[in-house]
Amino acid sequence: MPVFSRARPAEILRAAQKDDLIKRNINSSLNDLVYKALGSRSFLRYHDYIPLLADFLYSFVTTLSGLQTLGEEYTGIVQVTSELRAVPSPFRRLLMVTAKAVGSFFILYLLKYIRQFVNKNPNIRPEAKVTLAQSLDFLESILPLVLLSHKALFYFTGNFYDFPKRITGIHYVLVHRWLREDQPLYGFKVLGFTAVLHIFLQAVFNTKQWWQSQKRVAAENSENAYSVIKYKCPLCMDDLRQPSATLCGHLFCWNCILDWVQGNQRCPVCRVDITPSRIVPLQN
Repeated sequence: MPVFSRARPAEILRAAQKDDLIKRNINSSLNDLVYKALGSRSFLRYHDYIPLLADFLYSFVTTLSGLQTLGEEYTGIVQVTSELRAVPSPFRRLLMVTAKAVGSFFILYLLKYIRQFVNKNPNIRPEAKVTLAQSLDFLESILPLVLLSHKALFYFTGNFYDFPKRITGIHYVLVHRWLREDQPLYGFKVLGFTAVLHIFLQAVFNTKQWWQSQKRVAAENSENAYSVIKYKCPLCMDDLRQPSATLCGHLFCWNCILDWVQGNQRCPVCRVDITPSRIVPLQN
């Protein structure tokens, strides 16, 4: 296979937009089919998996079958290896299609599974659970930024519009030279700078949210350190006010227990003898 000209960003972008339009139509048809065939309950249960199925079906009849996608045929580009001399092997195409169809979904599902495992595991300390939850939230928040950074890199370099193609090393060449548009790429550079600005603002927003969550967790921990004020007084059945303890270890409001011992010098909980002089007000 002779060396062809490398495809420019315009052709790659138009091909991707054409393929996305077709996959949206397939997804819409599958939604109607599942809804009419299985009912609304099954449709709601499997709704999140239908776009994955639409993506994989479209890739199966095109890329995995050794054919161009409709978008690639529309712009006259072909998938090739990094040497620009041969089409990718079936295994490389399968790896690329699988990563493209279920990659993001698998990562989000894995993070969700880890979060559920951490929350249900009794052997993990509460402080460690909070730290792990914050780490998982951070990883989930930076995933869109990683994809946006890759898109910005495409606008600057013109290679690898899809992240799975970068992983598998699949490039594009233009097979019809007369379709090549010798136009400056300043517009794509502007898109690249816009994407970088978007990444920066999103990173600032995520950092601000993380800082607020840290302050909220610190406030909750500080409140839990003095959680005695949330205990209920056994006498008035309200939150403790001026908590006081008897020698038997029970907690009461200061006024409640003093009023109680005026007529009955026994603990209202365990009936142990108590005296007003031995009631200890709790401080700090």
